[in-house]
Amino acid sequence: MKKFLIVFCCFFLLVGCDKVEEKKAEEEKKEEPFVLEKVDEKKDYVYLTDYKTVKLGTDDYKLKNLIVNIKGSAADNVNLELKSFVIKSYDEYQIYEGLLVQGKVIDYDYYVTDKYISIVQSYYMTVDTMRGDEDYHSYVISLTSGKTLDNNALLSEYNHTEQEIYDRLEKEIKDEDADYIIARIKKDGFNLIVNDKNQLVVLYRVINDDESIIKKLVLN
Repeated sequence: MKKFLIVFCCFFLLVGCDKVEEKKAEEEKKEEPFVLEKVDEKKDYVYLTDYKTVKLGTDDYKLKNLIVNIKGSAADNVNLELKSFVIKSYDEYQIYEGLLVQGKVIDYDYYVTDKYISIVQSYYMTVDTMRGDEDYHSYVISLTSGKTLDNNALLSEYNHTEQEIYDRLEKEIKDEDADYIIARIKKDGFNLIVNDKNQLVVLYRVINDDESIIKKLVLN
């Protein structure tokens, strides 16, 4: 009986210790307030660096990498995704005597305000100087929380609904195939960013005559 009590007490103590450790770990997981800091104080919050240079037609094309210059895991993840895409794209280039024969041509738009950093990494495939469909990756980072914001978060911050976005697009798209374009947007989705005036902007794809282009609509 004594042995049983001793074993039971030991088990109870172990369970109690585990719960204390779990509680301690949970407390440590609580996020500390975000403090906006640059990684490199000498540079802007967003800047571009040259990665490689190739010939595109008769001109030099500099493949660039964009860097978000703030501390935090969200910015680190965005930087990793942007750089990985650039490196992978270059690795897939078909180059002949310095000329880009086939591969992705990448460009950037970015906006920095007191509240947000928005980035659009746009690209298209070129084959023998012919231009293919446009596509993009977009990111929005909050400068107050340090987190990346998806469509739902931005809709909430700007007091919009997804249906309001579709209604606005229906009014703005002046095309005989407007119904088809809206249907494709609803199927393929859209992305939201914030411009340098803190206005919410919709990025959406329009496909006409087998051509795909990316368009922007400022909401407010």
